[in-house]
Amino acid sequence: MPGKVRVERVRLEKILRYAGLLLCFALGFLAGLGGTVMAAPQQGGGANYAVLYDGLDDYVDLNGSMLGAPASVTVEAWVRIDALNKIHYLVTNADNDFNDGFSLIVDQSGRVNFVAASGLYVKGIALSATLLQVGQWHHVAGVYDAQNGQVKVYVDGLEESVVPYADGVRYLSGRDLKLGSQNKAFERAGRFLRGALDEVRIWNVARDADEILANMKVQLDGGPPGLIGYWQKNEGNGTSTADLIASNNGQLRMGPQWIEASWLVVGQQQLAIDIKPGGSHNVVMLSRRTIPVALLSSADLDALSEINRLSLTFGRTGGEPSLEVSRRGRPKCNDRDVNNDGLRDLVCLFNIEATGFQHGDTKGILNATTMSDVQLTGSDDVVVRGRVLTKRDDNKYGDKFSDLTDADDNNPRKYDRRGRH
Repeated sequence: MPGKVRVERVRLEKILRYAGLLLCFALGFLAGLGGTVMAAPQQGGGANYAVLYDGLDDYVDLNGSMLGAPASVTVEAWVRIDALNKIHYLVTNADNDFNDGFSLIVDQSGRVNFVAASGLYVKGIALSATLLQVGQWHHVAGVYDAQNGQVKVYVDGLEESVVPYADGVRYLSGRDLKLGSQNKAFERAGRFLRGALDEVRIWNVARDADEILANMKVQLDGGPPGLIGYWQKNEGNGTSTADLIASNNGQLRMGPQWIEASWLVVGQQQLAIDIKPGGSHNVVMLSRRTIPVALLSSADLDALSEINRLSLTFGRTGGEPSLEVSRRGRPKCNDRDVNNDGLRDLVCLFNIEATGFQHGDTKGILNATTMSDVQLTGSDDVVVRGRVLTKRDDNKYGDKFSDLTDADDNNPRKYDRRGRH
């Protein structure tokens, strides 16, 4: 009975919503007669929008045949799930039993699944170790690499799983492409997405980790090579969403809503960083206390004067507040030319335990903001080993860093091994 009550409540909400839309239309028509017309939100103008699905019957319908039959394929999207204990279909052109096509899914526990299939019981499935958090935006991606025979899945730009699979992807003629539901929309109502979906991209190439990470937080301009379907979902109203590549426009079915999405980092630019400058392997031992990261200056950026040091976050996803500071709250940073290009670079210390690194991680991400509020992001390869110790270890870099933020000091004060002046 509770399930039936919820369905009836949602249906009532939809009826009221449609009634409200009709009322707004009527008022707008009358206003138009008086010479005042309200302009609809324009795509790409201002707010970043997404489509919200109710988990019962909402979906977006697309023409799957317009994608062709790519041997390799990459599927990306930003998603916010609003419930667990159900299967959420994000993007699929497969049948309900995964006998063909590809599917990007979030399962009952919050794990991301990417499935590539070529026939009955012939499929490769990659599962994420990370569990998506309810109510939070995450970037997810699935890759089928035909050349190397692998299925991969990524969460927030990090490679989570690689599964051997060399049997390819079978594409059936006339198969629809769905966002937010299974392909046969009404057969299993428990598999509709309950949550929001945005920035859906489909490529006919196997994107690697660096490419996914570099572009996941920005909206793309034009059509980069290999991009065969791109739905920004920035209309903000109406019953369709435009494909910016091939005009494979999606139709919103059963009343999904438009909402503003908070994942987009407007104006974010790339920043070159060097983790453990001077080293060649970037091995990060979790038993150490701190790790140095260099923010490299360039002809367009003076890292010493233009970067707000208190804005620095660094770690497994780039959002970890791991910057080491003195007892006065000053960042532990220094400057030196780490790559011998004649420009002074900013080198700062970060607390390894606060980075969130785990054994086996291969990428470190840093986010920063300039003094003029331009957001920057950079990444570098790492090899993370060991486990975090609660005991503070000696830090061989600790006595080499100066507090350069104290303008009153003509001679920067040195930190000892305990981080004190």
